[in-house]
Amino acid sequence: MDKLADELIAEEDKRNRYDTTSKYFFGTGTYFIKCGDFVKIGRTYNLPGRLQTMRTANPLDLKLLKFTHFKDIERAAHKKFNHLKHRDEWYHLTPELEAYISTL
Repeated sequence: MDKLADELIAEEDKRNRYDTTSKYFFGTGTYFIKCGDFVKIGRTYNLPGRLQTMRTANPLDLKLLKFTHFKDIERAAHKKFNHLKHRDEWYHLTPELEAYISTL
């Protein structure tokens, strides 16, 4: 696992938000990853691998806001926040979107 993924998992563990055993982060689920003023809403089977790929392709720091095994949330969130869409699966991070993520 790459260093960023390890750090994000450790950060979440400190807040006791997730069962952060490596097994938890495998299996299809929806993630919300913050990058600057944007959040990427996507789906993956391997969250640590996805974070590593995103880190390689991105010069800014990434922060995992939420990961849930409910894969249908991705489609619902894309539809609900279409008005905040920047490009592809990237959305402007607003208080409205942050509040939604915190309820998951």
